[in-house]
Amino acid sequence: MYPAAFESGENLLLCAPTGAGKTNVAMLTILHEMAKAQLEDGSIDLESFKIVYVAPMKALVQEVVSNLTQRLTAAYGLQVRELSGDQNLSRDELFKTQIIVTTPEKWDIITRKSGDDRTYTQLVRLMIIDEIHLLHDTRGPVLEALVARTIRQVESTQQMVRLVGLSATLPNYEDVAAFLRVNPEKGLFYFDSSYRPVPLQQQYIGIMEKKAMKRHQMMNEICYEKVLEQAKHDNQVLIFVHSRKETAATAKAIRDLCVENDTLSDLLKPNSASSEGEGIILTQHAQLKYYLSLMNQQLPVESQMMSRLADQMNAEIVLGTVQNLAQAATWLGYSYLYVLMLRAPAL
Repeated sequence: MYPAAFESGENLLLCAPTGAGKTNVAMLTILHEMAKAQLEDGSIDLESFKIVYVAPMKALVQEVVSNLTQRLTAAYGLQVRELSGDQNLSRDELFKTQIIVTTPEKWDIITRKSGDDRTYTQLVRLMIIDEIHLLHDTRGPVLEALVARTIRQVESTQQMVRLVGLSATLPNYEDVAAFLRVNPEKGLFYFDSSYRPVPLQQQYIGIMEKKAMKRHQMMNEICYEKVLEQAKHDNQVLIFVHSRKETAATAKAIRDLCVENDTLSDLLKPNSASSEGEGIILTQHAQLKYYLSLMNQQLPVESQMMSRLADQMNAEIVLGTVQNLAQAATWLGYSYLYVLMLRAPAL
């Protein structure tokens, strides 16, 4: 990956499991842009480029800001700032920032604006989109609109903006690569779950009980048994539940079962660390097939643009990029929806 990320300006799509080093690949692409802006005296022309890092959640935005600031601010003088629902930047701060880490919605607002703010967007030379598999999410149309707007800007201004997509493993990565204008021979990299730094064994348990209360009790009892099984081997356990209320209820149920069976001390194991992991999913039997497909990367990433097509089209009309039917058709051709329509016209 090093030659593609650091030594070339190719658009990239990297699909890899959690912990495989996707953030480090993003850093290599940032260093590539910095190298292009290096002056003869070795300093970096900080006014010649901007980099946008798009992350789906505010918590991840803050984590990326902290990471990049530690690596780049003191050593190279690059300013890294957050732009999210909690953090706004003035026009002056925008122009003084080399790397802006933002959510899709916030960057969508910035790129929709006309006037001086758009001169900032025209200085962008690299856009990194983290968790791009969230195209299938309800927020996916915003990501599609951002990429479409960026590609159109590249074609109209002839100023290259490098697109880098980071994703979990997914089955239709070639579709996402086509959407990002990635050359599959030079910029597409796919690593399956065998590349995980910590091997993960998966177990799926379907519960056939129809009555909700009884089913819930059975899930808690099985969860308790699995937790105890891991705790006896000094392994750490994380339990994910769908809501805050259910999280508290599950914790209470496990605690009560530990007290009832006098096994609470088995969970108090200090200094435990893991070199491998096991994931266990407890669900209704009817949902078992869905989760099997989801965890084994068999569910393709679909476009959600149809649900927001009118809103996104209206935004482009207000922006002035779409003024007639021909331009509307051209704009649609930049979308992920268009890529999938070409793959399966019957749908």
